[in-house]
Amino acid sequence: MGQRHGAAADADGNIYVSTGNGALDKNTGGLDFGDSLIKLSVSNGTLVVADWFSPHDQANMYTNDLDLGAGGPVVIPARTWLFSLAKPGRCT
Repeated sequence: MGQRHGAAADADGNIYVSTGNGALDKNTGGLDFGDSLIKLSVSNGTLVVADWFSPHDQANMYTNDLDLGAGGPVVIPARTWLFSLAKPGRCT
């Protein structure tokens, strides 16, 4: 089992998580968010995916074990920014 990283939250109560290796098919109507940053919010008492981001090279990251989820997301509130580090060591 690999390392686990925590989630981050913003002042509006949104929760942000990052995922590691896995299939990505959300962009084509599926349910999988491999190597993605996911924004969760509450709608009518249910936790829902409010937004998400996957790098343009997600397929390469998946193939070469370059997890986007290698580091947990961090919210920079004064700038309304969110960032996360991947195994390649670059900010996303």
